[in-house]
Amino acid sequence: MVAYQGADVLGGREARFSDVFTQGKPVVLNFWAGNCPPCRLEMPSFQKIADEYEGRVIFVGLDVGVFTGLGDHKSGRQLLDELGIRYPSAYATDASPLREYRVLNMPTTIFLDSNGKVVSRRGGIITEDDLRGLVEQLVSGS
Repeated sequence: MVAYQGADVLGGREARFSDVFTQGKPVVLNFWAGNCPPCRLEMPSFQKIADEYEGRVIFVGLDVGVFTGLGDHKSGRQLLDELGIRYPSAYATDASPLREYRVLNMPTTIFLDSNGKVVSRRGGIITEDDLRGLVEQLVSGS
């Protein structure tokens, strides 16, 4: 993946997702795209919850727009800027994350423990309350 922002958390401008787990924290991985209306709707809640749980959980946004037909790197960057998203976000360099995490809907969110084991997954939009509850479970379980 190549970082739009948060390279220090991701392990560099060009990094492997597995590098994030060297910090020993659970991770919320959100697959999104620049031209995905449901992604646009949920991302402000992701930023709010990322702020609330800062230091306890790592949020990572992964733009897969070029592989889903829902945008390109320019539309991805524009969406992050427009919504004021600050948590680490990158774009996928190939479609392998879509296969590895069985992404069938946009957006899709994967909740992983501090060892990288998938604890939960959600396809489609997540409400702020649902996201907060899932993150709380993730944090309390680690």
